[in-house]
Amino acid sequence: IYTTTTMLRAIKIISHLCFWISFGAITWQSTFTQSELVSNADLFAVFSINTLWAASLFYGAYFFLIRWFERRQFVRYVLLSVILVSIATCLFLSIHHIINNQYSFFNASFFFTTWAGSLFIAQCGSLIRGFINWLTQLKNQSERENRQLRTELQLLKNQINPHFLFNTLNN
Repeated sequence: IYTTTTMLRAIKIISHLCFWISFGAITWQSTFTQSELVSNADLFAVFSINTLWAASLFYGAYFFLIRWFERRQFVRYVLLSVILVSIATCLFLSIHHIINNQYSFFNASFFFTTWAGSLFIAQCGSLIRGFINWLTQLKNQSERENRQLRTELQLLKNQINPHFLFNTLNN
C-alpha cells in the first residue's frame, strides 16, 4: 500500500529524472553535431560543462527563486531570474571560451540563444518545484480534511453513546 508521502516522493524523483534524461539527450545530441570538436575528451568536457551549468541554473531556481514566486512577488522573481540567468550565461560562455576557445563571447546571436536556453532551464526548475509544492499542499489539505472528519465522527459517536445508555436504562 502506497502512502501519499511515498507517492509524492516518487513523483518528485520521476519529474527530476524526466528533466535530466531529456536534458542529457538533447545536450549529448547537440554536442555530437558540433563539427569543431574532434576528440572524445573534448566531447565529454563540453557535455560536463553544459551539465554543471544546467544543474546550477535548475537547482538555483528550484531552491532559491521559487521563494519569491510562492510569496507572489512576481516582479522580484522575474528580476532575480533575469539576473541569475545573465550571470550564469556569462560564466558559462567564459568557461567555454577559456577551455576550448571556440565560442565568441561577443557573438550576440549565440549569447542570446544561450541566454534563452538558460532561462528555460531555470524556469523548468521553478516549474517542477512549484508542481511538487502544489501536490504537497493538496496532500496536507486532504490530511486536514480527513482529521476533521474523524474528529467530527468521534464527536458524533460520543453524543450517541450517552443517549443510548440513558434510553436503555429508561426502558
